[in-house]
Amino acid sequence: MSTVVQSFTVAGPFAEHCYVCHSRGEAVLLDPGCADARERNLVLNYIAEHNLAVRHLLLTHAHLDHIVSCAFFADHFGLGWQMHPDDAPLLRHAEQQAALFQFPIDPPPDPTGWLREGATVTFGDATWQVLLAPGHSPGSICFYD
Repeated sequence: MSTVVQSFTVAGPFAEHCYVCHSRGEAVLLDPGCADARERNLVLNYIAEHNLAVRHLLLTHAHLDHIVSCAFFADHFGLGWQMHPDDAPLLRHAEQQAALFQFPIDPPPDPTGWLREGATVTFGDATWQVLLAPGHSPGSICFYD
């Protein structure tokens, strides 16, 4: 069975893509740039309609547009975020970054796990390998299935 990738273009302060990827009823949520309740509900409704159990909350990087709803989804699912440690300074300064754009943000919670080059993320039948891809940010990562 292949992994299903559902993309949501969320407005946020800068349009970006949030993803729900799932396999055999288990899912990961990536890059929650949802700026308001309507956008968060698009994601939550998809998860509910497909009866998915969210196993991981992942960040490909910690730029402001990708972390807007980290606090909301961490609280909603009772899970912590995982990301590469080289982007930790971006997460720590999220409120200051948001202030520069006059955009309110709930402070994102500290990550509960670090995803370094070669680590794996598993859900359903999927096993993703973490690839470090610095450039867009120091800790940008990709997931290889």
